Amino acid sequence: MPVTLKDGHGTGNLAMVDSEGHLAVGAIQKSALQHQSETYENVYAFSNATYNYTAADTILLVKNTHASKAMTIAKIWVSGDTLTEVIVHMPAAEVTPTGTAVTGVNLTNPTGRAAPATAIGDETNNTRGTFLWSQRIPANTPYCVDAMSGIQVGPGKSIGVDFVAVGAAANVTIWAYWKDLS
Repeated sequence: MPVTLKDGHGTGNLAMVDSEGHLAVGAIQKSALQHQSETYENVYAFSNATYNYTAADTILLVKNTHASKAMTIAKIWVSGDTLTEVIVHMPAAEVTPTGTAVTGVNLTNPTGRAAPATAIGDETNNTRGTFLWSQRIPANTPYCVDAMSGIQVGPGKSIGVDFVAVGAAANVTIWAYWKDLS
């Protein structure tokens, strides 16, 4: 029995099939970050205030406070005023973050929703656990860690970004969104 495909817009038009039996289709490609922003309005940026950091400081830590969804990391931007090694890690144990509060900014303005996370700059109450990424970055050169939405941080868990060297200015921005655990 042949299959008839309609255009899906209620016009009664049939889908176009070429002489070799191939269906003609079109697609719009977008990033997971863009999809989450447009569909769920739940993409947030967390950025620390610039400060004078010491060796092995956790420049920014973000803890997922959602009860049932994974915090999915899309990108992490890092920059400092000295050559340093940057370490992205998950702390060894569940953390009660201590330091300077950072407010997550909803990138789907103006939803007014608060991020389901606790973010802390100059965080002092964690111990490095699982290393996710490490690289030396030159001074005064922003660098993007494109996680391609591949890092999922479960409920109650955290992600931290540490700078190994001492410096006067460090900046970290984490772009994240929330989705069902997979």
